[in-house]
Amino acid sequence: MKVQAGTLTTTAPVKLAKGYQQTQRGTLALTVTRGTALKIHGKARLAGTLRLTHVKGLNGRHVLVTFGSRHGKFAHVSGLTEGVSREVHRA
Repeated sequence: MKVQAGTLTTTAPVKLAKGYQQTQRGTLALTVTRGTALKIHGKARLAGTLRLTHVKGLNGRHVLVTFGSRHGKFAHVSGLTEGVSREVHRA
C-alpha cells in the first residue's frame, strides 16, 4: 500500500501483506486499540505524519506498528501522551 498524499485512517487492526510506503505529504491516522494497530508484512517506508487517537491507557509495552524491515521514520507524531517512548522495533 502506498500513501503519497492524503490520509489513511483505521479504527480497527489492519494487516498489510505487501508492505507499506508513505511519503512526506501522507498521514497515517491510527485509533489505538488493545492489539497492534498496523501489521506490515515486509518493508515499511515511513515519512510524513503519524496521528494517534484514543491513547488513554497506552503504556511503554503497547505496540502500534510492526514490520519486517523499516526505511525512514515519521517526521511528525501527534497524539502521544507525555512520557511514552517513540521507539521503533522490528517485529
